[in-house]
Amino acid sequence: MLENTFVCIEFFTEEKDASMFSMKQFLTRAKKYFTENPGTLFVMVSQILLMVCAGLLIRGNSTWVEGLAVVAYFCLAIGVVLQLISQTVFHWIHTRIYERAKKENA
Repeated sequence: MLENTFVCIEFFTEEKDASMFSMKQFLTRAKKYFTENPGTLFVMVSQILLMVCAGLLIRGNSTWVEGLAVVAYFCLAIGVVLQLISQTVFHWIHTRIYERAKKENA
């Protein structure tokens, strides 16, 4: 048991390189992710709105909750449709590329 603790401590105290986190790399990766997955932003907004709805319900403000819940639902629906379209187009394009490469190699 004690040996596992030392291994765990060594893992968390290992010396990491100085470029462990770069805001420039993070923003580049985030931009690429949201470009490849256009519906993600809408899904995230719907989740945030649902958390706000929960907070408003706790405070007893049910009139605002109904409207926000509807907006959250539409954001979720838009996000799912965008993801479906994105994945369908992605699959269609890669299938075309694969078929074209297969014809050229045959």
